[in-house]
Amino acid sequence: MIIKILKWIGIILLSLLLISFFLPSKSHVERSAILKAPAAVIHKSIADLHQWPNWSPWIRMDTNIVLEYQNNLVGKGASYSWKSKIVGNGKLEIIEDSPEFIKAKMDFDGMGISFGTYTLKNEGEGTKVTWSMDSEGEGMPFYFKPISKYFNLMMDKMIGPDFEKGLQTLDEYSLQMAKLSSGSVLSVEEMTSKNMILAQMIGTCSPNEIGAKLGEMYGAINEKITPEQIKVVGMPLASYPEFDPTAKLVRVLAMLPVDKKCKSLKESEVYCFEIIGQKLIKAVFQGPYENSKMAYDAIEAYIKEKGYETNGQPYEEYANDPMEVKDPNLFLTNVYWPYK
Repeated sequence: MIIKILKWIGIILLSLLLISFFLPSKSHVERSAILKAPAAVIHKSIADLHQWPNWSPWIRMDTNIVLEYQNNLVGKGASYSWKSKIVGNGKLEIIEDSPEFIKAKMDFDGMGISFGTYTLKNEGEGTKVTWSMDSEGEGMPFYFKPISKYFNLMMDKMIGPDFEKGLQTLDEYSLQMAKLSSGSVLSVEEMTSKNMILAQMIGTCSPNEIGAKLGEMYGAINEKITPEQIKVVGMPLASYPEFDPTAKLVRVLAMLPVDKKCKSLKESEVYCFEIIGQKLIKAVFQGPYENSKMAYDAIEAYIKEKGYETNGQPYEEYANDPMEVKDPNLFLTNVYWPYK
């Protein structure tokens, strides 16, 4: 009897193995939803892994989950690992990042690798977010692959509801973040600037130290130009060539409009140069300095709509004095972007 039972078990296992050769080796799960928050806010909620505990369905399943962030990056290169008795162990890394698309690689601790993607598209007054996960058995032990093909048949029903719940929570969380993101673009217009002489100093700092660094450099410029009897004739300007908020260090150009060129100053410290009048797109932003990206986005949208092209680095003008205004919601920043 035992031999017969073992024989039938062997036949069943062999049959299952043979059938597995004809089953799909790939799995794909996808869900979409229209979220109320702006795409930029939703993107930040996804690209910043430190925000995932606020909306990720799997992290929220286990209040005792242990998360370890490998770095402080946002977007491409950001990663964290997790340990959980409920959802298992693994590691996630963002490998692609753009304003409309994020792709993450997930390694489920020896049980294979999957790829999650998040596609954002403006739709009406909301943002359509499509969340998908794909797996082809990469990194999976060979002995588990036949079994995994049966799981592939059930994957949509198994984790699809988690995606739906995650999108709902992401919607609620991003909407809260949108309300906290104050500031607005007051106007966008075309203009032609006049010739301008600038005294400039170049420095580097981490993205979160830009304000302090600018204050330091403006003070240094004033200290250098005063003995030359050079006067400041306009509000402070700044530019951030090839700015990357995820970088450890960024280049900062602090500039002050002055009435004449420097003569005896070393170029390594402060130097003066003239900008010839040029065609610019100007956006006026009111709100905290850290939210001024809205102005850049508005200019890019305007340039695209008009069929223009950018023609140089953008720069900012701080149109009122934060020491006098005090309230960050009333700070005025003019963003200028050369175009052709």
